[in-house]
Amino acid sequence: MIMKNRFIFLSFIVLLITHIQAQIVTDGNGTKYTLQDLATTYPEAVTCTDPGEYHLHENLTLSANDTLLLDEALQQLVLHNELTINIQGVLISAERTGLLTVTSERENAESASYEWRLEEGAIGLLQHILFEDGKDIFLTDGEFTLRYCEFTGFSESAVRMMNCNPVITGCHFHDNHSAAIQSPANASSSPVITNNILYNNVLDNTNNPQINLGTGGTDTIVITDNRIEGVASTMSGGIAISNLVGAEQVTQVLLSGNTITHNRYGYTQTGTNISAEILDNIITNNNLETDPMNGGSGISIYGYDTTCYAKIRRNIIAGNLWGVTAVYRYQIDMGTANDWGRNVLYDNANNNELYAFAMSQYSTLDVTAIGNYWGNNDTAFAESVILHQHDQSNLGRVEFDPILPLYPTVEGVSSYFDWGPNSGIYDWRSDIDSPYIYAEYYDCEPFAPLDEIYLQVPLGVIYTPIYEDINPVDSTIEEPVLRKITYCVTTPHHDTAIWFLDIYTIVSCKENPNTFTLYPNPVSSGQLNLQNDAASPIDIEVYDMSGKRVYRGHSQDQYTSINVSNWKRGVYMVRIKEGQNIHTRKVVVQ
Repeated sequence: MIMKNRFIFLSFIVLLITHIQAQIVTDGNGTKYTLQDLATTYPEAVTCTDPGEYHLHENLTLSANDTLLLDEALQQLVLHNELTINIQGVLISAERTGLLTVTSERENAESASYEWRLEEGAIGLLQHILFEDGKDIFLTDGEFTLRYCEFTGFSESAVRMMNCNPVITGCHFHDNHSAAIQSPANASSSPVITNNILYNNVLDNTNNPQINLGTGGTDTIVITDNRIEGVASTMSGGIAISNLVGAEQVTQVLLSGNTITHNRYGYTQTGTNISAEILDNIITNNNLETDPMNGGSGISIYGYDTTCYAKIRRNIIAGNLWGVTAVYRYQIDMGTANDWGRNVLYDNANNNELYAFAMSQYSTLDVTAIGNYWGNNDTAFAESVILHQHDQSNLGRVEFDPILPLYPTVEGVSSYFDWGPNSGIYDWRSDIDSPYIYAEYYDCEPFAPLDEIYLQVPLGVIYTPIYEDINPVDSTIEEPVLRKITYCVTTPHHDTAIWFLDIYTIVSCKENPNTFTLYPNPVSSGQLNLQNDAASPIDIEVYDMSGKRVYRGHSQDQYTSINVSNWKRGVYMVRIKEGQNIHTRKVVVQ
């Protein structure tokens, strides 16, 4: 009886070890695999149930030198139970019109789900993939790009990194249980995180931000043009950068063009040896923290010493519990006499008090914050919403005067349009001194609409169209179409003005025997040439896509050269006026 039980026990151990060790390990001979190749070589571990659908039943290790191609024919990959995919070689996901779905099939909801590990020396291009219900995607010490992917339902941080600088772009992270993107405090990584959407992550409601990064490497951590929005988690922050281990390498950060909203806080940096540029972000309504002593800042700079540095320019910081908070020791530059901050701060409040800027009780260092808007055009009001030495003698001083006033003004008009080569934007008024704005468009289709119209207003000022009227026109004759739009333009302190925009769409369809040629197009040599076959007198104007005129000249030569070496890269509209005829050409400067 005893021997029998021992035999059963030993058999159980053997079966358990066999189950744990079951895995696919490629030979490392430089072989390029697809899922179909793996299914042919390892039929018990990889199965194809329907065209384009594969199931993985064992762990997979792609050895160094080998390549795994997730080709365009692959539509779904199902990973069973607690599987791990280890990539030591090259992983490439092909371009595709839809998304490849990578999902998990588990024995129960509580069992662990799959993990992808891209190991030291690996190269990975993950694109057009929907990852759902995983544990994490772990990147370490390799070259990785993640683009146009979706991550949802992850039990841990959706993407974790260590000692690498991945590019994460165009991805969507939503409804994950922890942070969307994370790196540890004890290993440096400098990711490029750009043009992503992060929405409703940290569902476990732990004290984590949606982007949670430790020390950076020699490259700059780049976080640009993302939307980071919280919903359900009252404990989840927006973005956190921390250097808590005293790393000598300076963590450099560029935070620019992001929208950070409805989180416990917006952006925070903590520790030493951090140098951040915080530019052109919209940081609003990060007010989910119930105790303002524990969070709620739009921007928080918590320095252990003065090597914690932040340059803050042209941000909108509104609707948070606190605007900007300074804690302990730091260097904060929110604007100098020669370089105004131009940040717009308003309606940051808790306990019925406004706090555009607040120092903690242990903050004794001064801050320069010249040229910012603090919620009103009055200097005394700015003083009332800044908590500093004026309020408590043991605090540092915020130098905030002169302030940046805001008025309900319009500085110009721009429009997105795409009417082909014979259309354009002309005669924008950039020196507006009255509430009447005039613009002219030319087109051969009298009812061709402008796709989008934008008023150019100061940062923080908003505008709303309140009335529009379009005069009808007989399409058989050439006369202007007049479109009248009335806008209400308002500052954050509710100073309001009414502006009137008159847009004339000029129908100009006459054939002209003269030929105008622009070359080269695109322009990469720094010189744009215009050929005027008739050598007739012409006026030349060039506008960028914001409607700003960048060149004006006159010529009656057959060949005219324009120096574009100082122009920014982009699309420009060239307007050529010959007598009563107007011609438009589009040119690209590289």
